[in-house]
Formats: sequence, structure tokens, C-alpha cells
Amino acid sequence: MKKGKRISFGLGVGALLLLASCNKLLEMTEQGRDDRVVSKSVPQKYRIKTMSAWHPTDSTIAYFNYNEAGDPTSIIFSHTTTGRLNGFFRYQQNRQLRDYFVMYDSSHFEHWWRYVYDSSGRVIQDTLYQMGVVGPDGPLQNQTLLVSDYTYDRYGRVARTNTHVLIPNTGGRFERTYEYDIRGNLVPGDFVYQYDSKISIFRTHDVWQLVNKNFSRNNLFLVDEYNEAGLPTQFHMQDEFVYFHFLQHNIPGARIKVTYE
Repeated sequence: MKKGKRISFGLGVGALLLLASCNKLLEMTEQGRDDRVVSKSVPQKYRIKTMSAWHPTDSTIAYFNYNEAGDPTSIIFSHTTTGRLNGFFRYQQNRQLRDYFVMYDSSHFEHWWRYVYDSSGRVIQDTLYQMGVVGPDGPLQNQTLLVSDYTYDRYGRVARTNTHVLIPNTGGRFERTYEYDIRGNLVPGDFVYQYDSKISIFRTHDVWQLVNKNFSRNNLFLVDEYNEAGLPTQFHMQDEFVYFHFLQHNIPGARIKVTYE
């Protein structure tokens, strides 16, 4: 995708919005109901099994593993490289994701995200650690990088994160907003963008939405093939920011094939 001005859904399409206002209001209401239980809209048999990335200069296969409850426990690559590391997931009560971390050898992690929940079971904060030892109850001998507080919109999607930088001799805070268009899809910054009309691959599990902070209803990439459930089985990498954490170091332009179970 080429960079360009962010598409506006404001006054420039006022006439169209006025014509369809009643329908759009109903659509947004239904969207809100769906987005609070997004993973339930996709049958569990369609959880991701493998993702294969191929490019003339690079290729790999990511294998997805799950526990008995159907929650992801690890993503293991056929071969690892710098920036492409095996990922692991740990849970607390009520199947809530507590930790997501990627490892560069058998006992050391590169990045570790720990999630904190409020009394309603919604994530309100995450902490990012770097370069430490994997302990039985959390990261050890590490450096704390960032602490981010979450704010949600009325549809239960992350709308804003306020991040405190804890890197020595750096400090400070920064804020990021997550805007969604009328169809319920994340607006990806100052890029010209176009979603398809099928089910977002992130909706196959709540964990994918959380770790990517992406609650979109549809897919933002060039899909070549879908399965019978409308989920992508083959697509092309374009810009890194729209993909899973673990795919972000694959070369843009790579072909991705997905299998489900």
C-alpha cells in the first residue's frame, strides 16, 4: 500500500451519510453487540493451525499450539532468525491471558508483555519487559521498557493507550489512539487503505485481537483465497503494521498461506 492521506468519513460524504443514517445507526449498534464477543462469531474448528510465509529470499512456517480449552499456548517457527522468535502464552483464572513473550534461546526472552485486568475481566494495563530470564511466575533479570494504560470505546474495543516510558535516561509519555471507520475496521494511520468484506483473521480468537490491539471486522490485506467460513487461506504481505506480532519481520510482499483446524 502506498502512503497517502487518511480517508475521511466526515463532511466530505455528508450526503451519503444522511441518506443512510438510519441503516448505519442500526449497523453500528449491532457491531457493538458483536465486538464484545467477537471470537464467538467464528467456530472453534477454524482456529489457526499453521501460517506459511514464502518469498524468493525468505520462507518459514509458524505452527500454532493450543490447550484443551482452545486457547493458544505457543507459536513455533520451522526456523527462527533475529526478529522471528517463538512465542508463548500463559493464562490465569477464567482463561485470561496473563503473559505473552518471545524467546531467543531455551531460557531467555527478548520481549515479554504482562496484562492486568479490572474486576470486569477487561485488560486495563500491560507492561513490556526486555531481555531477561523466563521464570515460573514471570520475567526475571529484565529491563522494564513501557507501561501502557488502556481506554475503551463503547463497543469494547481499545480506543486509546497512554504509555509511560521507563527506559533509563529517556522517560516521558506518549499516547496512541485507535480509530475505527463506519464498518468497524481500524483506520491504519496516514495510509490509503481498503478492507475486504470477509471475517477478520484476528476474530478467530480473542488473544489475537488483544496482542495486536486490532478489533477490526474485516481483513486489511490482499486476499487470494478464502475457506468456506470466509476466512483467508492465502494472502500477500504488504505493510507490517497490519499483521500479527510474530509476522512483523517477514519481508513485505511475501505470500502467506493459512491452514485451520
